Amino acid sequence: MPFWTGSGRRLRRCVAHVGLAALVGLALAGCAGRQPDTAVTEGDRAARHCPTPEPEYGTRPDTPDPSASIAPPVPVGQTSSILGPGVDLEFTVHGYKQPAGAACPDPNHPDNEWAAVDVEVCANAVPDGHGFVAGWSPWSLAYGDGTTAGISGWMFPDFEQPQYPDGKIVPLGQCTRGWITLSAPPDKRPVSVLFQPRGLVYRWTLPPR
Repeated sequence: MPFWTGSGRRLRRCVAHVGLAALVGLALAGCAGRQPDTAVTEGDRAARHCPTPEPEYGTRPDTPDPSASIAPPVPVGQTSSILGPGVDLEFTVHGYKQPAGAACPDPNHPDNEWAAVDVEVCANAVPDGHGFVAGWSPWSLAYGDGTTAGISGWMFPDFEQPQYPDGKIVPLGQCTRGWITLSAPPDKRPVSVLFQPRGLVYRWTLPPR
């Protein structure tokens, strides 16, 4: 079953042959995911100033797939697990920050501000010959009015560090932790952080501002 790794404007296609792999982002260990956009240096950004808008791709729906399996919400700091045949993955949202990130605004949504989520994943077990591919695209923010805010497709050198990997395989038995930066409206606060690998929905409840 084909699936997509990475996020934003450039995606790379890989193939896995395990049913749960398509749900949680497992890839054949030899298939390299997309690397964050590091080709443009800070000096290049400074020389170009802030970029102009570009067409957007892969916009997330405002509501989860109605057929998705929805896990009970947990508070920030608590771990949620994905368990299955040969699969044991743990995800934790450690914190939320807004405003955050780059001095340049989101070129496609200049009225928004940057927000950041501190995320950790542990790949305790994956099927033989596969690896878990960490990525930004399944993550978003949910608001009390039913709307969501997600990944903009842009990356800047001054996003919160260290960054959560996008398109990299997490080694078996290891954990990785970092910040995911999202484009969020400045006039309201999200009520939760959503993680939506295909067919699954996980939610971390954010405390009031």
